[in-house]
Amino acid sequence: MHPNERVSGGRTVRFLPTIVRAEGKRIALAEIIIGPNQNAGEARQRLNQLLADVGYRVDDMEYPGITASVVAPWVFAPALATTLNMDPRDT
Repeated sequence: MHPNERVSGGRTVRFLPTIVRAEGKRIALAEIIIGPNQNAGEARQRLNQLLADVGYRVDDMEYPGITASVVAPWVFAPALATTLNMDPRDT
């Protein structure tokens, strides 16, 4: 098995696609919370598109609520970002 790749923030992210439900059934998600450091409007658009791409429909029981976090945004220190293998410019 070979990992898939996508580019995020100018970096290549490798991942393995995972089947989480038998026979292609969707997970009944109650809610997806958009993190406090995300642009909620853009993230909501990306999530709606992603969910549609994998077969979710707004009127389906499995379709999650999408809400923005009420937690205050935080700022990573550049040293911490480097430790976490992140580009400090992305924080």
